[in-house]
Amino acid sequence: MSQDIDFLSHEDFDALLALSRIIELPAGEQLVRQGEASDAAYFLAEGSMSVYVETPYGEAPLATYDAPRLMGEIGALANLPRTASIRAASHAKLYVIERAQLISTTLADSIWLFWRLIYDNADNALAVVARRGRG
Repeated sequence: MSQDIDFLSHEDFDALLALSRIIELPAGEQLVRQGEASDAAYFLAEGSMSVYVETPYGEAPLATYDAPRLMGEIGALANLPRTASIRAASHAKLYVIERAQLISTTLADSIWLFWRLIYDNADNALAVVARRGRG
């Protein structure tokens, strides 16, 4: 299992994928666009994806994700708009994990998810706490 999905047990992850639909994207095809609603997470099973932000000056590349990789789970769980755009860098096979499926599966593992989100976003969490302490 990818280190990006360690917050789910193997059984929960297998069940989640069994409920998900599979899509395939050719190189260059858009998966999500910055600012869109986060209605699903995606598990990249094969291929690679380019992650970038759209700025007034054009696209700014952020990362290239290679399979296996879970993407978009934080936005889908928190119901936040997409913070970046993602397109296929090569032919890609992905599992589309709908928000409701992701939430129901992760409820059993919510404590692990909570700590993972805090750990992955410690700097942001500390900044929020500091701002609230000032106001």
